Amino acid sequence: MKHKPDEKQITWAITIFGLFLACLLVYCLIFRSSGYIAGISYILNILTGIIYGLIIAYILTPVVNYLEKRFMVPFYERRGIHILQDEKEEKHRKRMRGLSVAISVIFFLAVLQILFLICIPSLYRSISSLINAAPSYILNVRTYLEYLLERYPDNPILEEALKVFNDFANQIMSVINTTILPNMDKLVDIVTTYLTRFISGIVNCFVGLIVGIYVLFSKEEFVGQAKMVCYAFLKENTANEVISAFRHIHYTFIGFLFGKLIDSFLIGILCYVGTSILSIPYAGLVSVLVGVTNIIPVFGPYVGAVIGSIFVLIIDPLAALKFAVFVLILQQFDGNVLGPRILGDSTGISSFWVLFSIILFGGLFGVTGMILGVPLFACFYHGMRRMIHRHLRMKGMPTDTYTYTRAAYVENGKLVSFDENHKEKYHTKKPVAPWRMILHLRPGKGPADKEEESEEDNS
Repeated sequence: MKHKPDEKQITWAITIFGLFLACLLVYCLIFRSSGYIAGISYILNILTGIIYGLIIAYILTPVVNYLEKRFMVPFYERRGIHILQDEKEEKHRKRMRGLSVAISVIFFLAVLQILFLICIPSLYRSISSLINAAPSYILNVRTYLEYLLERYPDNPILEEALKVFNDFANQIMSVINTTILPNMDKLVDIVTTYLTRFISGIVNCFVGLIVGIYVLFSKEEFVGQAKMVCYAFLKENTANEVISAFRHIHYTFIGFLFGKLIDSFLIGILCYVGTSILSIPYAGLVSVLVGVTNIIPVFGPYVGAVIGSIFVLIIDPLAALKFAVFVLILQQFDGNVLGPRILGDSTGISSFWVLFSIILFGGLFGVTGMILGVPLFACFYHGMRRMIHRHLRMKGMPTDTYTYTRAAYVENGKLVSFDENHKEKYHTKKPVAPWRMILHLRPGKGPADKEEESEEDNS
C-alpha cells in the first residue's frame, strides 16, 4: 500500500522549496547581478517605444479626462445624448474619445515644437556668445583684481585671489583654444553624430506616440482587466486594499508631476518676460535654467538661480544682482501663490519628509530621484500610515497624532496623559529645569507632591 503525504508534510515541502528558491534568487542578485542587469537593459532597449508610449499616455490622461468632462460630455448632453449613462451610445463615446485624444496629441506636439524651435536655438546662441566672449570677460576680471592689488599692495587675500584666478583662467583659455575653437569647424560632424541619436530617439518617440494613442483609447479596459486579476487571485478585502493603494499612487503621481510641469513651464515664461524687461543678458538661457530646475522641489529653484547668476555675473555684476533679486521674488510668488494654487496638497507629507525624500532619492538616483522621490515617498508614507491606523483601530485606540503627543503611556488599552497624576511611572517624571540639573537640585514640590510623600511616609 502506497504512503500518501499528509497536509503538514506538503506544507513543509512547499515552504522548504520556496526558501531554497528565495536563497537562490538572493545569491544570483548578489553574485551574478551583472548578467541579469545586462539582460534587463537589453529588454528595456527593445521595449523603449512601449515605455515611451506608456509615459506619454500617463501624462496626457489628465488632458483627455479634462476635455471629456468639461467640454465633450456637456456638448452631447445639451443635445439630449447621455453618453456616459446609456450603454447604447458606444458610437458617440468612441467619437468623443477620438476627438479628445486628437486634441491632446496636438497639444503635446505643439509643446514639443515650442521647446525645440524656440528654447534650443536661444540656448545655442547664448552658449555660443558666452564662449566667444569668455576671453574678454576673463581679461576684465583680471584687470580689476590687478587694480585692487595696486591700490591695496601687500594684501595676501588679493594676491591669493589673483593667483587662483589666473590659474583658473589659464585652464579655461586652454580648453577654449585647444578644444572648443579648433573643433568649431567640426561642429557639423558633431551635430551629425548627435542628430543620428536624435533621429533614433525620434523614431522611439513616434512609436511611443502610436502606443500612447492606443493606450488612451483603451485605458478603461486596461484598468478593468487589472481589477479582474486582483479579484480573481486575492481575497475581497485584500483586493480592495491593493486597488485602493494603486488608486492613491496614481492620484499622488499624476497630481504632483502634472502640476509640477505646469508650474515650472509658467515660471520659465514669467522669468523670460521679467529678464527681458530688465534687459538681463542671456534671458533665454537663464529662464530655461530656472524653469527646468524648478521641477526639482525645494533645491531646484535655488540651483537655477545660482547658476544663472554666475552666467550673468561674468558680463554685468549689476545685472546679476537684479537677476538674483528678481528670481527671489519670483520664487516667493511661486512658493506662496502659484505653486499651492496648482499643486495644492498633492503629496500629503510634511516639509521635513519632502526634504528627506529629496536627499535620499537624490543620493540614490541623481536628478531623476530628486524629481520622483517626493511622490514615491508620499506613497510609501501613506501606505505605512494606513497600516498603522488599521492596527490601532483593531486595538480600539485613537488614530490622531495630537492625542499621542499628550500621552505618557498606555494602561489597560487606554492612553494616560501627562496631565494626569502618574508619579514617575515609565520615566514620566516631571521635567527638571536646566538650572536645577546643573546645581543638582530636586524639582520643586507642589502641594500634591507633598501630600503623596506624607502618605508614603505614613505607610
